[in-house]
Amino acid sequence: MKSILCDATPIAVISIKQLTDTLGDIKHLYTFIELEEEIVTGEETLPTDLTLDSRAYIVYSSGTTGKPKGIICPHRGAVLSYHWRHEAYPFNQDDRVACNIFFSWEMLRPLLKGITMNIIPSTTIYDPYLLCKFINKNKITRMLFTPSLLETVINTPELKLEELKSLRQIWICGEVVTTALFAKCFKLLPLVQFLNLYSTSECHDVACQDLNSYLEKNKNLLTERRVCPVGSIFPGVDFVLIDKDNKIQSTGGRGEIYIGGPTLAHGYLNRPVEELRFIKVPESVTTSHGNRLLRTGDLGYILSDGSLQICGRCNSSVTIRDHSVDVQGLKTTIIECKGVTSCVVLVKGQEEKDKFLVAYLVQEEQTTMKEIRDSLKRKIPFHMIPSYFVPLKRLPIVKTTGKVDEKALSKFDEELKKYHNLTATQLTDMEQRVANIWCEVLNIRAIHLDDNFHELGGNFLLTAELMKKLEKEFQVDLRDSDLYIYTNIKQLSQYIEAKKNNKTEELINSEVTVNLKDEVNRHKLRNVNR
Repeated sequence: MKSILCDATPIAVISIKQLTDTLGDIKHLYTFIELEEEIVTGEETLPTDLTLDSRAYIVYSSGTTGKPKGIICPHRGAVLSYHWRHEAYPFNQDDRVACNIFFSWEMLRPLLKGITMNIIPSTTIYDPYLLCKFINKNKITRMLFTPSLLETVINTPELKLEELKSLRQIWICGEVVTTALFAKCFKLLPLVQFLNLYSTSECHDVACQDLNSYLEKNKNLLTERRVCPVGSIFPGVDFVLIDKDNKIQSTGGRGEIYIGGPTLAHGYLNRPVEELRFIKVPESVTTSHGNRLLRTGDLGYILSDGSLQICGRCNSSVTIRDHSVDVQGLKTTIIECKGVTSCVVLVKGQEEKDKFLVAYLVQEEQTTMKEIRDSLKRKIPFHMIPSYFVPLKRLPIVKTTGKVDEKALSKFDEELKKYHNLTATQLTDMEQRVANIWCEVLNIRAIHLDDNFHELGGNFLLTAELMKKLEKEFQVDLRDSDLYIYTNIKQLSQYIEAKKNNKTEELINSEVTVNLKDEVNRHKLRNVNR
């Protein structure tokens, strides 16, 4: 809040005393108006020389990627948003709406139509048990969730579905909605209408999809797609897809989403560099309002039925161990693993030096991390598998936006040290030394006893390098072919130990090694057949 006040430099702050006391040393810089007192005694008439394009407010972004930035928005944006939703999904007289997420906008939707609005306390919104009780007690019929918050609620152990029986309509906004999430919601709450809204702070509502109706017409939605569509573009919204070669895409073509129209923000406060996100409309594009478009940073494409499909963020691709990894796609793949209910994948380490992937995930009790890793090995290349998996009871959520709090995940990074130490305590001295050399050769941070050198990306050149380093470390003679028999840390360590103690004959004649050789021969035969 301090950084926002310093950036916006308001002439006054309207608040309550409990909140103003938290500002500390900058409190004396501003005039504070006590909300409870002044709202009653105020007599001064507001100015009337306003238009729909006048500044209505400056909203600050959540600041998930850095310092929050102020977005200057016109009156027209909120007005058109209210009008569209009231027309498309009118209220019933007995509706009761619960508001907390995106409160500044959502509170006026029911009030403008004389519908009861219930304010969800901040102490309630992120406690699934209290939230369900609140919905039940106040007979809430409509509510807006972010996907992260909705996922937290429906994955709550011992969830009492009867406490949600009053709900008729749930709006989902703020993040991509996976088909896995919708499938679970639809199964648990089949009588609730789920509306997937695509909206941005810079342009308000862009598109919306009634997921229930879409599922009726597209029976394969839940099996053929990873994410749910966000529907048709609203009338009056200017929409363009531009690919990485700056070519405009039509139906089926993938590109970055650019939007404009009458609700487009004026720009960013005190951020001239950020203004580059607003571009001049290309000559080949016809718009309905103005000559600017917003570069959203979202990647998407138009389906054959005209619906917009969001794929994720354009900047979700990173380079790990000389390979390109789509972080958004990896997250979706992990969520598809049996037993995983939600996940966030973050890139850690220094650029071009020591970057690695960490998956923070919520899993069902009966599912083990080994099962998840094994599942990923069958689906994706080794370089895409995260170095660390951090299990959580639930993902942290930003209280002001309802989205996943990626910054808060860093406090769980102690788990990475525990993970590393746990791995070390499971290894013998020999296994630890072999593991360190594997990690050095393969340029990876973490390894498991049963990891296969070749599945981790070990080619014939790396095999030769590895065997040379092992020979130097342990002063034994090794052949490259040994790695095709003793393929993991445990097996190779046993072999080197036997070589050092002149007990290779016992190991070679053991049942384990015979089985290993049989497997190698079968592997060679499969290659010949191919």
